[in-house]
Amino acid sequence: MEKVTNDDEIGPSSLGSNIKIGDKVRVKPSVVTPTHKWGAVTHKSIGVVKKIQGESLTVDFPEQKNWTGIVSEMEIVASTGLDIQNGSLILDVDFSGIMTIPDLADIKVGDRVRVKSSITTPKHNWGGHVTHKSVGVVKDIKSEDVIVDFPKHKAWKGILSEMELVKDSDTDISGFP
Repeated sequence: MEKVTNDDEIGPSSLGSNIKIGDKVRVKPSVVTPTHKWGAVTHKSIGVVKKIQGESLTVDFPEQKNWTGIVSEMEIVASTGLDIQNGSLILDVDFSGIMTIPDLADIKVGDRVRVKSSITTPKHNWGGHVTHKSVGVVKDIKSEDVIVDFPKHKAWKGILSEMELVKDSDTDISGFP
């Protein structure tokens, strides 16, 4: 049993007792498998607490809305003042000096994408010919699933949160149609 503390208390706590609605949270690294399973969420996922009921909480992650977890299995993520997606802050700098932070919603059918370098093994696996260097074209998006045509693997299935946009200057795509 875990000691229950007053939710009005403020300050750092490893017990997660200070988590409140609106906080940015993630699953603690020490949690191998959350009580209510992973779904599309990973250790790198950062979401916003929408509801707390006893020891249960509901979190909106970019990868999965209304994810159910246990307060003691979560930790608060310190705010940087910037919007963090999937545990990573990715800044794109173009030659005009303008910095932008890409959002998952930016990926759409027809875009050129690749698997993020932070992904060790995609949820639906590599499929033989797909690597971190492979660049493909998005053919379909259904919820969090994305279908990508890579030069050596057509109709590859991935997870939207595991993908990143590729700009023309990012890679050499010789042989790409």
